[in-house]
Amino acid sequence: MSPDASDLDSLFARVRERYERFEPDAEGRQRLLDHLRNLARFDEEPLDYDQEARSEFPDRLPVAYAVCHPECGRAEFIVEGSTQACQRCGGLMFRTDTRWYSSA
Repeated sequence: MSPDASDLDSLFARVRERYERFEPDAEGRQRLLDHLRNLARFDEEPLDYDQEARSEFPDRLPVAYAVCHPECGRAEFIVEGSTQACQRCGGLMFRTDTRWYSSA
């Protein structure tokens, strides 16, 4: 078995252990399954978005500077109140500062 395959086996075992620690009807258990489904189609996602979706942009909105865990190192601006998942590794990002962005 190559080192990569054994790393995968170890990771999958840890994911299963984490899954089993959730209560059967816990929201976290379902979210973990949803993440795994998305990983299974990594970089092959269908373009099934609602093309008709429209939105009104506000004149101002809070924007946060967020950083990921040190082993990832990603930093980016995110809209306050939106997802805080890292777009590189999927980890939870930490907001370091928030300011108002104005379109004017």
